[in-house]
Amino acid sequence: MSEVKEKVAPEMKPVDIKASVPKSRPAVTAPRFKEAAVIRNAWSIVAEAGILPDDVLEKDYWRHIASNLRPGDRIEVLTDDMRWAGTLIVYASGRLWATVKFLDVVTFSDIPDESANDKLRVQYRGPHHRFCVVDFVVESSPQVIRTNFDNQEDAMIFLQEYRKTVRKVA
Repeated sequence: MSEVKEKVAPEMKPVDIKASVPKSRPAVTAPRFKEAAVIRNAWSIVAEAGILPDDVLEKDYWRHIASNLRPGDRIEVLTDDMRWAGTLIVYASGRLWATVKFLDVVTFSDIPDESANDKLRVQYRGPHHRFCVVDFVVESSPQVIRTNFDNQEDAMIFLQEYRKTVRKVA
């Protein structure tokens, strides 16, 4: 009889049904699905010329506007001098501080200004005049040759052409 039992009902191990069924992740539900503008803000700043990407990562950099920020907000950053641009996400914020992380950052071509010792130079002169070609023949009263170049590269190209023209005339 024992032989029959072994053939009819071989020894079975208990089966854990939960372990044998593949785990599925919960699907997103309607309350978690919203337009981005509903759950976060999109901000934009134009940082002063000379501000570096590491500078905007400092909590204290945001002290004057931190109370407007909340976790998840995005901040697009562009510098006055067009050296770099980036997108930040607010990780945490308080009344006088914010912790931000870069989602991306782009550094624009940085053309060295060989004219630093020359009387003709490319100079960034603020958001109204942007990049300018300036004549420093008289250091105390520089003369602006041309203003409003969008970037340093365009101003340098103009400066090189201008030098050729001035040499031909002289």
